[in-house]
Amino acid sequence: MALQLLTLPAGYGKTAWVVGQVRKTAAGLQSQPRVVLPSRLQVRDFELRLAKAGGGMGVQVGTIVDLANEILEVGGVFRLLLSENLQIKTLRAVLEGLELSYYQGIKAKPGFVRSCLGIIRELKAGGISPEEFTSAAEDSMRGPRLIELGWVYSAYQDKLQENGWSDRAGVTWLAAETLRQRPDLCRDWDSIYLDGFDDLTPIQLQLINSLVERVDDFYLTLTGSLDGRERELVHKRFLRLRKSLESGIVEELQLDLEGTSGADGLAAFFEKNLFTKKVHEGDQVQGEIKLAAVPDREAEVRNALRWLKDKILSDGILPSETALMARNLQPYLGLIPRIAQEYKLPVHIQGGLPLSENPLIAAITKLV
Repeated sequence: MALQLLTLPAGYGKTAWVVGQVRKTAAGLQSQPRVVLPSRLQVRDFELRLAKAGGGMGVQVGTIVDLANEILEVGGVFRLLLSENLQIKTLRAVLEGLELSYYQGIKAKPGFVRSCLGIIRELKAGGISPEEFTSAAEDSMRGPRLIELGWVYSAYQDKLQENGWSDRAGVTWLAAETLRQRPDLCRDWDSIYLDGFDDLTPIQLQLINSLVERVDDFYLTLTGSLDGRERELVHKRFLRLRKSLESGIVEELQLDLEGTSGADGLAAFFEKNLFTKKVHEGDQVQGEIKLAAVPDREAEVRNALRWLKDKILSDGILPSETALMARNLQPYLGLIPRIAQEYKLPVHIQGGLPLSENPLIAAITKLV
């Protein structure tokens, strides 16, 4: 079995193709296709597109965490998924019970708790266990700074396992491990479509590679060039994801694009000319586009909101006339409200925040 890879430029109908495919395969309840998307916002958008196209009975649409939860359910493995607020509370309780020397003075600080949680998520996404991290920290001979982080990671993970809890990164890891231990699972699944991804963690790749071996039809859509050119600066993440896939299981999917014009307007101009030395003749763009190179996602949000606030104050633009856009909003959901509050900017998150992230709901859930 192979992973069918569909590579097309932005706006050339990759998602529309997936909608058409799942409607066709689900017709008459012949099969139960699964569509996996990066975020809840994209899930809602896909469901709307599917409904406008006429709908499809039996089509399952969700995120990669939803897919992991379904795998665990099929395998008879059950874990309570903690919200971010409950993860923070759990980690704070773990830190209170640890005797630390290097971090003793700041271990109760909210910023330190969030930083530790972020580090733990990155380690889990990379498939690095507490034992592996602690061992590497001890071998590095860099003192207690990394070693104590290993202790925190280990104690936090022990707490989750003792209570049958899990976080989002842990659910995906557990699902990948369940597939590794149970070769019989999910072999009756018909088709899976991954759409809208520009990056996958090592654990997500492990999960996908295991499913590709079991599912008859597995598709992944990526953004790229029609002629196969590698535009490294434009499609950096997509190219990195393509290269991370196991070459032996990937087959390129070719579509008949006759009559397809692709995207137009500012988006098409931007995609065509981004990082090129000269603008193609006849192309015009209204307004000004500025590029900023920043080290991480938090810096991206700070830079964008700082620019928006400057426009609001200097040009008299109303906040309601501005927008902050991202290809995938999910990684930024924890950053945007916090940084916007620092800059005293009112923000409205399209699609809203998960109800489980509301402190009141988290408190009630904890009591129940």
